Amino acid sequence: MKINYKKKILIELTDILSNNDILYLIDISNLNSNQIFFLRKKFYENKIQMKVVKNSLLKKSIKKVKNKNLNDFIPCLKGNTSMIFSKNKKTGKITSKIIKNFHERKGIEIPKLKIAYVQESFYVGNNNLNILINLKTKEDLITDIIYIIRSPLENMILSLLQTVNNMYGIIKGLSK
Repeated sequence: MKINYKKKILIELTDILSNNDILYLIDISNLNSNQIFFLRKKFYENKIQMKVVKNSLLKKSIKKVKNKNLNDFIPCLKGNTSMIFSKNKKTGKITSKIIKNFHERKGIEIPKLKIAYVQESFYVGNNNLNILINLKTKEDLITDIIYIIRSPLENMILSLLQTVNNMYGIIKGLSK
């Protein structure tokens, strides 16, 4: 690889790592071209990108990232590495579902999840796919909390309105 080309790739990888909230490193070795095409298509349909990367360039770009600490990726940079990434926080769950469904459909544990960076946390190995599938975004958690709080508040407000109506009825009755 020419030095100028490597520099261009390094800048591109650093940009991807810095500007995407969802980052997965997977191993797609031993998949045939049809299987890889199927995965790419599923990712593309969900606005998720997949890129085969060179470990040495990815390692250098990880060290250049300023806005997040991705050093946990470095021990996973062995063998075939493909990077899956997206700016949309909700695609972390979708990415895991695509991989898990592929495993179930084909009866194999490939692609292998090397490591995932989702919601500022790291998840290593295929055994974490179910956790990633069930992981709620911060927005989802806030919505759940609001819903949980809202129901008792509504009941309390209804009780207060009932009490006010009862008091109004009593006062109206006494005034006659």
